[in-house]
Amino acid sequence: MSKFYAQSGSRSIVITAENAREAATQLVDHVLGDHVWIYGDDSLSQSDRRAHLAMETLLTLDHQVSVSLRGAGRDDAGNFDIAELVNDWHRLMTSVSRMYGQSV
Repeated sequence: MSKFYAQSGSRSIVITAENAREAATQLVDHVLGDHVWIYGDDSLSQSDRRAHLAMETLLTLDHQVSVSLRGAGRDDAGNFDIAELVNDWHRLMTSVSRMYGQSV
């Protein structure tokens, strides 16, 4: 595992990850983690949840996450599309929510 610097908009983290994409995903998780409650609110549709995440993303992050092995403000390890990362995060949270709901 390597140390990565991930940054988007006003948010940045230094994280240990297997690869640059995982570091970018962890930044998204760090930003959106406080919004997991939307998956427990049965009154919200999938469309409502996506709209909520889109709004939070627009307020907090840029259109991409820049990842570096060399330090903050660089992108030597890659740039990752925020829409794709948020969509992947949303699908994961939806799956976890369904699994949790089935086990209760």
